[in-house]
Formats: sequence, C-alpha cells, structure tokens
Amino acid sequence: MVDWYKQARVNMMTCALKEDMIKKSIALSTIQLRDNVQDMFKMLHRNQIPVLVFSAGIGNVIEELLRKYDILYPNVEIISNFMEFSEKDGTLLGYKDLMVHPLNKNETVLGDENKYFMDLSHRDNAILLGDHTSDVQMSRGMPHTDSILKIGFLNDKISERLNRFMEVFDIVLIDDQSMDFVNQLLRVILSEHK
Repeated sequence: MVDWYKQARVNMMTCALKEDMIKKSIALSTIQLRDNVQDMFKMLHRNQIPVLVFSAGIGNVIEELLRKYDILYPNVEIISNFMEFSEKDGTLLGYKDLMVHPLNKNETVLGDENKYFMDLSHRDNAILLGDHTSDVQMSRGMPHTDSILKIGFLNDKISERLNRFMEVFDIVLIDDQSMDFVNQLLRVILSEHK
C-alpha cells in the first residue's frame, strides 16, 4: 500500500500539474456532497465543535471542495496528503511530508505532539463517520476520548458487507445519501431541537 502511494506521488510529478488546475476542476465539477452536509458543518461551526476530515486522498482537493460549498470553517481541520506548489508559477513541487493511506488513517500518523489534538485534550467525546470498515481505526490514538460513537454509511454491496459493518460501527445507515440522521442526532446532543 505504501509503495503504491509513493509511486502515485512520483507519477503525479510527471503531469505538470498546477495549483489553479485543481481550483478550476473543482469549480467546474459536479461533485455532490451528501445531502445536508452543509447544515451539519454550519451547526458544528456555530457550536464551536471541531471537525476533523481525515482522508487518504488529496488534501488540496478536499480543501477546495469544502471552499466551493462554503463550509471550510475555522473549526475544520483536514489531515490528508497535501501537495506543495511553487509560489512562482503554481507548478507541483511535491508533497508535504505526511503520507496518509488507508492503513495509517488515524491519529498515530501525526505523532504524540500534534497541536490539533493537544488543543482538543479537554474534549471527552467524538462522533466518527465512515463509509468503510477500516474507517473505525481513525479514532486510534485519539487522546482523552472516553466515548466514540461510530456511524457507518453502507452504500454498496450491502448484503455482503452488512454483518461486518454491524460488528465495527455502533450505527449503520444503509444506502443513505444524506446527513439527516447525523444532523438530527447532533440537534439532540446540542439541544437544538427545531
């Protein structure tokens, strides 16, 4: 897995990718977020609840997508594979040191002295959202967390994956393309009943 990610990085360097290409691609894309995810981000921002987006994808793409939907709030932290671009002409120079892949997509990849998690040391609870069974590992290494509610989005191969999802997640949402359940849960937790 690590070798594949390393090779993918090498391959990207041969593409003459420029930073503005990512921005233009996202601006022109028809990528859709789950229904009502914007409501969730707004609610969490309004209540000063930190949001961690942990991804083995390209952080610059995620950042630009959140910016497109106007949900890149100050309480949002993205931990991912970020590209570095030349300030001179915007050409891809390489990647930042951190390499996130599905096998290390958890807080341990950041080390013990990560400022983001140190700032959260007073928080005891977390809600983890994932669409793959390995996503439950994202909570590994989270300091000071007493309770983690794990919600799984099972979108495909339902009959063959359901049992495993039910083993690792506390709640499994089947073929649900919205954040309605999560938003309703957050409203109850935050006492924001409509």
